Amino acid sequence: FRVALEAHPNILLVVDPDGRIGYANAQALHSLRTVPDEIRKVRLQDLLSTAPGPGQALPGTQLAEARRSDGTTFPVDFAMSTFDLGGDQYTIAVLTDISERLQTERLRDTFIGMLSHELRTPVTSIYGGSQVLMSRGDRLDPQTRHELISDVASAAERLHRLIENLLVLARVERGQDLAGGEPVLLQRVLPVIVERERALWPGTTIKMTIPPGLPTVRGHDGYVGQV
Repeated sequence: FRVALEAHPNILLVVDPDGRIGYANAQALHSLRTVPDEIRKVRLQDLLSTAPGPGQALPGTQLAEARRSDGTTFPVDFAMSTFDLGGDQYTIAVLTDISERLQTERLRDTFIGMLSHELRTPVTSIYGGSQVLMSRGDRLDPQTRHELISDVASAAERLHRLIENLLVLARVERGQDLAGGEPVLLQRVLPVIVERERALWPGTTIKMTIPPGLPTVRGHDGYVGQV
């Protein structure tokens, strides 16, 4: 049983009836940055921000901050249950470090927020320009009509590139290979990209310096352009 506990990937703690830690598995010692002799002096309430009293358990899984021996903290999900041994109430606590999960959720929320903004901008331009062209297109002078059509086309191209980026991202997440087999000349690809971005950002100055003698690389023009 002890071997099974030591091999468990989560933090496992057995709390004595007096509230002190009686046992901590290897993952607990590693995550809490302590040693067996030190952790046996600690009460569960000193390790968890929302721990119940000795012999008590909380229903379901709870969220808390776990405190390491050096005073730093990290977020955990924890579950607790009690068991009787020789007439005394012991508690077993299982803690899961959720730092990476929370970081992933924050990155996902940030990405979705940026994506929503990036998608809304070209869609608004396409919708607004097309509405003007449909309602007043025959009354617009040729120059204004041409500018509106150019704006709609530019926004559509931007939307197309955003969708292509999402498709590439999906392929990366599935572990598919994106490398192409054709030679790519950065000297040829970069000027096209810079000119396109200059047209999209007229208030921004973009300067480009290409060192002479750049070697040919193997890849895919489209993916290099996206990067």
